[in-house]
Amino acid sequence: MANAIELPDDLIALQRAADEALAALGGPDVGSPSNWSPRQRQEWDERWETYRQAAHALNAHPLMRQAAAERRHRELRNALRAAARCHG
Repeated sequence: MANAIELPDDLIALQRAADEALAALGGPDVGSPSNWSPRQRQEWDERWETYRQAAHALNAHPLMRQAAAERRHRELRNALRAAARCHG
């Protein structure tokens, strides 16, 4: 494949960390925040902060910034997600 995107291991690790942090937030089964105890809310807030930091680190990577500048962000993101799944 002549147009294959070279993905460094550190970028794949950042994507994997962001995916894991997002999964840790839970889905619709976490219930309504209005029904959460203060402890549940604090735990969720901590998981959200972990995800926010992971996503920020991923998007701050020089290759991601270059892809955004070149309007290739979607192409790179798709390749990166596929690579993270294969290496995970």
